[in-house]
Order: sequence, then structure tokens, then C-alpha cells
Amino acid sequence: MDVPYQCPQCSTRKPTYEKLLKHQQIYHESECGFFIVCGLEDCPRKFLSVKSLKNHMRKKHKYQKQGLESAPDCDPVIQETVEFPQSSERALSELIENFTETVRKQLALFSLNLQEKSIVNRKVQTFVLSEVESLFKYFIKNYREIFTKCLQTLNFDISSFHYIDDSSLVEHCFSAVSNTYQLDRYCVEKLNLIEPVECILGIDPFTGKQDTFQYIPLLKVLELICNDRNILGQFFRPDPRAPETLTDFSDGKIYKESDFFNRDNPHLRIQLYSDEFEAANPLGSKKLLHKVSAFYFTLGNIPPKDRSVLRHIHLLILVKHRLVKTYGFEKILEPLICDLQVLQERGLRLKFEDRQYCIKGGLATISADNLTSHTLAGFSCSFSNGRICRFCMCHYEDLSKIISEGDCVLRTKTVHASAMC
Repeated sequence: MDVPYQCPQCSTRKPTYEKLLKHQQIYHESECGFFIVCGLEDCPRKFLSVKSLKNHMRKKHKYQKQGLESAPDCDPVIQETVEFPQSSERALSELIENFTETVRKQLALFSLNLQEKSIVNRKVQTFVLSEVESLFKYFIKNYREIFTKCLQTLNFDISSFHYIDDSSLVEHCFSAVSNTYQLDRYCVEKLNLIEPVECILGIDPFTGKQDTFQYIPLLKVLELICNDRNILGQFFRPDPRAPETLTDFSDGKIYKESDFFNRDNPHLRIQLYSDEFEAANPLGSKKLLHKVSAFYFTLGNIPPKDRSVLRHIHLLILVKHRLVKTYGFEKILEPLICDLQVLQERGLRLKFEDRQYCIKGGLATISADNLTSHTLAGFSCSFSNGRICRFCMCHYEDLSKIISEGDCVLRTKTVHASAMC
């Protein structure tokens, strides 16, 4: 019967010296400072790899696998047990943990794609994920059996891998998408999801319920965006455009004459956009019941070709359109205005190329259709009577007579404040 041998680097025991050398080659050869001493016939030679040692033993000591009855520098032990060293177990546990976390992330992204891109309802989404989980379990169970048989032919027993449980690993991976609550929690903790804040406008006098809207904090979104080095780097790059070419709002006279933006330090330029949409497709008297007003923003600091990409357009506010008529934009935009004031006065503290920066920002542009633009600016929202244009003083009755811009009186601050308005 072979005498078991103990590894000098750890507590692992092996039944033969050949297996001990194999263990050292797999688990210790890559460690910093590793070396192994020959020891046969009091040989003091040291080697940095097991392969070099075996070549030396075969050439100098006529070593044969079956002929070696004792091994140098290895203390024999009585009991024959096969264990993994604690360092190896720890490394393997970390490897499995990292792998399962990657799978959890991919499953969460897969679930979000079903929900947001493919517009799959929750019932179908749950069914699909359940089927995928069953497929995972079937694959791992059968593949593990095949893998075990292959290792057994090599005299390797994986029963010591007590922390590998097929069902528990799969269940752990799918726990992140098991229900809506778990998916939301995982997105907040791992995918940097910024949850909306519910803001209260008042009480509905007819139903007694609170009138609310959803606001996604601007400062948190900006902080997350600016943590991307590619985006943050855009703030410090010189503008390659020709100064005499009008290609962007920042080439305009009003922007260049701005005391806030026209400074040497980079500033965040917030471009706000608003629009209304129907969340459903109702008919008749229910037509406006589900109409929603939304505010979005993008950063004017990023190149124009990237601003139209969906991932660079961020949602800020969602509110029922009927609440806009009841409470007005002043109250609805109050949390956004507060964040803009903080951004303009205090700024965001960001790190770029090992330096700390305090970058301030402000509202640069507002884009909207006629109805929202007139409402925000306080103009008349009737386009079938009176002065219908916010750019000129044209009257509705004169529309058929005016064919040139030169025939219009442009609306300026002075003209607007005069009795003509």
C-alpha cells in the first residue's frame, strides 16, 4: 500500500509522490516565490517548476514513477484523506461567486430587455424566465454527471467540492429576477438604477386621493453620467468647430453673450425637452384620460452626433396632463428648478485624471411643441384667435395676408411688454 504524503506548502495529503507533484504543479507552481527541492540522494538542487524537477530526477537519479517508495521532504501520515488546501478552496469559491454574479447580471439585463425593448408583459416574462431556469438546471445536472465520469477515469474525485450544489447555484442566479421587487432591488444595487421620487401636488377634491407625479433627481443622474470617463473627457477637449460656422446652439449670439456659460471653466449644458403622449389608445370621451406630459434632458457637452442616441436622452418628469392644467408647470417643475439652482451655485464634484473638479451647470435650451412652449412662457395657448405666434406679433386674422417675414413685427422683450400684447 502506498504511503500518503503531505504537501509542504499546505495541508493537502496525497497517496503517492507522483500525485503530490501533480498537486504542487497545479496549485502552487504559479505562486510567487515557489520553488521545489529535489532531495533525492541528498540532492540540494532547487527548481522553479515541477516539470524541471521531473526532468532532473529522470536524468540524474534514474527516477521511475512506480519505483519510488519514499519521497524527500514529505512527512508521511497515517490516514489517507484527500483535501483541497484552504487557499485553493477560497480561490475557487471566489471564482464561482464571480461567475454566478456575472450570470445574475446577464439574467437581469435579459429580463429588462424582455420588459422594456420587447414590451413583454409580466406574465409572459415570468413564464420565459421559468423555462430558462428549468433549462439551466437540466443542462448543469447532466453536464455535471458527464464531467464527473470523465474525472473519475483520471482518478480524480470531485466529492470534496461540497460547496457546488447544482440547484442552489441556479436558484441563486435566478433569485435576482424571480419577481418585480427582486429585479428592481437588483437594478438599484448592481446596475445603478436611479429610482423616481413621487412628488405630491395636492388632493383631488372628487376622489380624495393624492395628485402626484414622478421625478427622477437630476443631480443623481448627472453624477452617474459624469462618472463615465468618455463623457467627462468631452468637457475638457477643445472644440474643433470653426468659430464662424453656425452648427449648434452654442454658436449662437445669446449663448456666447451669456455670463455663466462663456467662461474658461467647463460647464454642464442642460438641454431640456418636453412633449405629451397618450399612454393608451382610447376613443371618444376617454381620449385625454391617459395623456401624460414628460420632460427629458440631454447634455449639450457631448458631440451633436451622440445627442440623438437613445442612451443619451434621460427622463426627468412624468405627470398626467390633466394635472398640468390643474396645478400649472410652476409647481410641477419645482424640484427640477431646485436641482438646477444647486447645480448652478454649488456644482458637482467629479474626479478626472487624478484631479478633483467642481463642475457647475445650468439650463441652456428648452425644446417643445407650440402648446407646451406657449404654456411654459406664459403666452396664449389658443391658436385660432388673437396673437398666435411667440416669435412675432402676427394676428390670426392676418395670417392669409402675410407671406414674408419682413411683413411681421418680431416679438422682443420691449414689444412684448408694451400695450400691443
